[in-house]
Amino acid sequence: MNSSLLPTIFLVFVSFLYVAYIAAVHASEHNHNKAGTPHHDHHVHSSNLQAHVHGMAELTVVVEGKQVQINLIAPAESIVGFEHRAQDEQELAQINYAKQQLTNTAQVLKFANVKCQLTEQFIDLQSLMPKPDSHDDSHQHEHAEVSATYLFNCQQAHTLESMTIELFKHFSRLTKVRAIWLTRTQQGSATLIPSNTVLELR
Repeated sequence: MNSSLLPTIFLVFVSFLYVAYIAAVHASEHNHNKAGTPHHDHHVHSSNLQAHVHGMAELTVVVEGKQVQINLIAPAESIVGFEHRAQDEQELAQINYAKQQLTNTAQVLKFANVKCQLTEQFIDLQSLMPKPDSHDDSHQHEHAEVSATYLFNCQQAHTLESMTIELFKHFSRLTKVRAIWLTRTQQGSATLIPSNTVLELR
């Protein structure tokens, strides 16, 4: 498979899982007492990516075999402070800073109890980059988003208990990360804030 297709395939995969998970959350809310159903902190059902809330980001974690796949998406305003194509050197510098932080996975997250190696990543800030020799603003992004996709290989992925989200330290406009996670046997969600950055996967 062409490795360049990985981000697109993963985004489609995660979108499917997100829709399926939200449906499961709604169903579980009508039957919290069902035997064998683990209780989790269900926050994500009230809104989704389409709400495009400034200060918010969405994080999806999928654990499958030895692989941990992570997708981050946020309104550009939450990351760089604006949602139009860069118009000057200062805005370009903000984009470059964001790309540097998102490319360095240690600035994004830290795994608690397993060692993982990054095998694939894709950082997308293209909607903010200026188009050379273009004076047509008719396609200006009104709700531009920043996204990042990471694929890790973890020898003991099934034992992963938690991860710490480091994004708040580097993006001051980011005030909330809405996270969902899925493994072969469990699924859950949480809303992370600067004073609570640990995503528990149990």
